[in-house]
Amino acid sequence: MKDEGLKVKVSAVCRLLRKYRETGNIARKLGSGCPTKITPDVLRIVENQMQLDDEITAIQLQRILADNGHPLTLMTILRSREKLGWTFRGSAYCQLIREVNKGNRLHWAQEHVQEACSDGGFLNVLWTDECSVMLECHRRFCCRKQGTPARPKPRLATFNVHVPVHVHLHVPVHVHL
Repeated sequence: MKDEGLKVKVSAVCRLLRKYRETGNIARKLGSGCPTKITPDVLRIVENQMQLDDEITAIQLQRILADNGHPLTLMTILRSREKLGWTFRGSAYCQLIREVNKGNRLHWAQEHVQEACSDGGFLNVLWTDECSVMLECHRRFCCRKQGTPARPKPRLATFNVHVPVHVHLHVPVHVHL
């Protein structure tokens, strides 16, 4: 088996062959091992709670399930949520420059490229731009069903900054906050 590139112990192969001779199959016997703790009742409770609040944590679900007579570990609860098709993710990143503005800025630059390339073009121009930035706290995590969009959430703590920038080719840049 080593010649074929298989990294299997001989004892494992012998065990499978013996099992096949005895049963005619190498699959796991039905009913062997521990029964699953993720019962239909547990799945129903988890699904109902997730529908009510998609930001519920595994610890909160653990308390609710324990109150209903299902003391489960956190890993079992996470597996049950995954089995129901719920995904867990944080908030998405948002670009500062919107797609509409990217196109407008490119169009302006293409119109004025000849002026910029001429002798002394744009040397005595004061460039100004400004940007308003709203910083948000995205410490919220929520679940969503696979194939469905996340529910919109209200914004949390925000901090607004308006930044005017003035640029001249022969003068140092000053940023005013």
